[in-house]
Amino acid sequence: MAQLTFTNFLEKSGLIEGMWIIGTTNDGSDLFFAASKPTNCAKGVRVTGDSISLNVYQGSDFVPYTESIIIPAYALNIYDFLEDTITDISSSMYLYYNTVPITFLNGNANIDFAAQMELMQALMPKLKCIGTGLKNPH
Repeated sequence: MAQLTFTNFLEKSGLIEGMWIIGTTNDGSDLFFAASKPTNCAKGVRVTGDSISLNVYQGSDFVPYTESIIIPAYALNIYDFLEDTITDISSSMYLYYNTVPITFLNGNANIDFAAQMELMQALMPKLKCIGTGLKNPH
């Protein structure tokens, strides 16, 4: 399973140990980052230590992603939550986005959170858990 790995993030405002995170892209690549393939709703990855990894999926069927792509700046979003099961993105505490392009090679990428991500805002609703998974209503 391809993974998106974050390092150096506990010093970032809002991301604290014990929170749960998931992620998406908004550039048309339709990537989704979570602990496991969503069946009913997304499962976040718990923030522990200074490095964590999320599995990389693509499309509404959440197919494991194995290709190479460059995600442009401001197109990769990370959301944090107080609970591990995410039913509504609007319950996120903060939204972060990438400030530089992120290269995925065979589905894998590494991000230095402190250097390559910024806090965008306290979250606005973007995704909802509908039926068997998360859907983007926009």
